[in-house]
Amino acid sequence: MTLCNSSSNAFRCDRGIFRGAIDDIVFSTGTFLNEDGIVPGNGRGNTLHANGFFQFGAFDTIDNAGPGDDTGGGVTGDADVLYSEDFSGSGNAGFAFDPFGTDTAERGQFEIGAPQATSSNSGPFQLAGGRALVTGLSAGTGIGSFDVDRGVTSALSPEIFLPAGSINELNFSFNFAHTGSATANDQLRLGVLVDGQVFNLFQQSGSGSTRTGEFINTTVGLEDFDGNTIQILIEAEDDSNTIVEAAIDNLVIENVG
Repeated sequence: MTLCNSSSNAFRCDRGIFRGAIDDIVFSTGTFLNEDGIVPGNGRGNTLHANGFFQFGAFDTIDNAGPGDDTGGGVTGDADVLYSEDFSGSGNAGFAFDPFGTDTAERGQFEIGAPQATSSNSGPFQLAGGRALVTGLSAGTGIGSFDVDRGVTSALSPEIFLPAGSINELNFSFNFAHTGSATANDQLRLGVLVDGQVFNLFQQSGSGSTRTGEFINTTVGLEDFDGNTIQILIEAEDDSNTIVEAAIDNLVIENVG
């Protein structure tokens, strides 16, 4: 990255710093404020003043790796990526667990990490692999050791600003597995929290047959929330005292228009 002083006198205090370029695919968005959105260009100017900061973005092509893999989820270079989380870093990626203090699950609460696999004669339930948001990382002695038990577990993302007048999509991969005794009340849900109100965008429900584990890619629209700051709320529920496992990975919000 190239930076130069805004004063021509090397012995005077600088009034600011001009931004430069990193390479031909990395651009500066200038001094950034939430209402500007994250778009190529100079934002509010080329000069970084006191108490300001530069935001940089990149046009990137991520490998079309398999779901649950920490190497990406097929983001094209034509879209502006507003948020991306594959949970490959250390810590909790800014997620809060039981954010409202209302979770009731006795076991299998959401965690971030690399899970141990669980399976039965029917097939896999929790899938081993890279780090993800998972209901219980440990396998225990069987599929019922650390699955979601008797209630709800939830996780809430950091705040994400969606620019006004934009068309945004949320892409992610999910695993939702259960035994044949699951009912429609056993669920994996994903929604957004806006100004204290939750809007449900995605739901997978149990059925009267066994559903083994697999990661599936999906997309939900966020067009109703442009110009707002959102948080992604993820919930898994065991209502039938059955085996329920869930995982979320490769969360990406793109501005597609």
